[in-house]
Amino acid sequence: MSASGSLQEEYIHYAHSTYRYLIMDNAEENFPVTLDFINGLWQSLDDGLVVYDRDAGFRVFLGASPEQAYSLKSVCDDVVETDTIFHQDQSVANLADAVRHNFSDDATLPEYDVSPLNAFTLAYKTFYPEMVDWIGSTVIQLVRSGVSPREIVILAPFLGDSLRFSLYNQLELAKIPFVSHRPSRAIRDEPAARAVLTFMKLAYPAWEELPPRSDVAQMFVEFIDGLDPIRAELLAQIVYKPNRDLSSFDVINAQMQSRITYSVGERYEKLRLWIEAFNQEAAATPPDHFMRRIFDLVSQPGYRFHVNLDAGRVVSQLIDSANHFRDVILHEDIQNWDDVAVEYIKLVGD
Repeated sequence: MSASGSLQEEYIHYAHSTYRYLIMDNAEENFPVTLDFINGLWQSLDDGLVVYDRDAGFRVFLGASPEQAYSLKSVCDDVVETDTIFHQDQSVANLADAVRHNFSDDATLPEYDVSPLNAFTLAYKTFYPEMVDWIGSTVIQLVRSGVSPREIVILAPFLGDSLRFSLYNQLELAKIPFVSHRPSRAIRDEPAARAVLTFMKLAYPAWEELPPRSDVAQMFVEFIDGLDPIRAELLAQIVYKPNRDLSSFDVINAQMQSRITYSVGERYEKLRLWIEAFNQEAAATPPDHFMRRIFDLVSQPGYRFHVNLDAGRVVSQLIDSANHFRDVILHEDIQNWDDVAVEYIKLVGD
């Protein structure tokens, strides 16, 4: 049998012997390959629960297969169907009913006790930034009127990085906690993830292709509280040379130190010394352990990940992916985690 065949059998055995229970929500939003995996795993499970929403399936344009997901019904011992909505504003329910009527043969709307128009407000804006400013102001007004931030959801079909930053800045200035989720966006595109991966490239000696200075400057911005992009670029120009070592803040002339500020310099120096110490133990440290440790550092006061829920979510996803990557290769005798980290960085980049 080929090496690939042996590996496939080994992985199948691993999956069937490891996972005993399955809870799967939003089955209709999953891809065929995922559903094939669930179907193949089903018979080896002790128990499982699959939740399917007949009114969902919005990820079809991204490759989801609601029909295949619905076919999982045939392997279930018990099937429970419910149309009960446990909590919904009446105007929203009436709006959904009105939309259904408009798409049916009978487009005559019934009389509603609560108008469907109460469910939404139309705001006409000429430019995207105006729209984002209006959304931020609306959220701030809602929170100040007593609405909990956890009861507010902002849904957008498209939100570029610059507009996203503008909205986040509004919420941060108003001290409103938030978490973002963009399922169609690759994790490597998130600024917090890019910063962690750039730090990994500097920390693991086996990574020979050093990141460009612009990435290092952006990493400083993402990590160090109180550092703006202009001073971050200046700091990177001075301390980041065409080699792996970052220069000490202490060797910078006094004028530049004052311009960058000594508080930023102290935080930078802590990062630099951390990398210097880690270089010596990289071979013994798996990538997910590295990420946990660096998150512990940059989530302290003085760094931007401190009480930053969104950065925490992104890094948590990275740690999970690195942990799964490590699980896949554990059948080998790992002598050097430095090389494994390089392969993980390449995987995320690809």
